Amino acid sequence: RRMIQHFKQERGDQFSVFVLDSLGAIYSLTSVNKEMRKKMFGFFDFLRSQGLYTIIITERQTGEFAELQGNEGFIADGIINLGLDRRNGKIVRTMQIEKMRHLRHSMEKQAIDITAGGVTILGPLFD
Repeated sequence: RRMIQHFKQERGDQFSVFVLDSLGAIYSLTSVNKEMRKKMFGFFDFLRSQGLYTIIITERQTGEFAELQGNEGFIADGIINLGLDRRNGKIVRTMQIEKMRHLRHSMEKQAIDITAGGVTILGPLFD
């Protein structure tokens, strides 16, 4: 917290994004219990109070839905799943907005293309 407050004080509004890569790495260094979850909730709340747009990178096993290591999925404002899907014998990169608080959004899994110019949404995948 002190480091974030220091950078916020030093950079002001120029410090607007905080990226935590990765949540799994932090959890691997400690035991995940009720007390740790409370601390994480408090930390996310602190980041929000600092006016920071926060991106948290984590991994989930295939098949899990809206259930991260602790309560992060419930306190996060948004969850964007990136993945791979096999279609017609080819591997397709995908993106799905699982949650975006205060916004109506499609739940459809979208095919995406990632290039040096950025990310292009190609359209929904249909089974």
